[in-house]
Amino acid sequence: MGCGSSSSADDLTAEEHEKAFTVFRKIDVDHSGFLTINELRTALKETGDVSDEDVDKMMEAIDDDGDGVIEFNEFKQLWKAGRDAT
Repeated sequence: MGCGSSSSADDLTAEEHEKAFTVFRKIDVDHSGFLTINELRTALKETGDVSDEDVDKMMEAIDDDGDGVIEFNEFKQLWKAGRDAT
């Protein structure tokens, strides 16, 4: 889980990083170290009314390397975007 771009997600505080990692591990129900689209879909639908199309679009936007899963570095970008939107 070390590679990834030096994106703006790197400016999370230590506390935000820990919270993001805790949420990431909770969503990663199979403990694979990455999130599948099904894990992401399940987590997002538990938090509100999210369509499958919305999840697909989010996956495309987050999955920087196009491998079909979300690594923690990619997840941090989503976390930061959510933080900045509030």
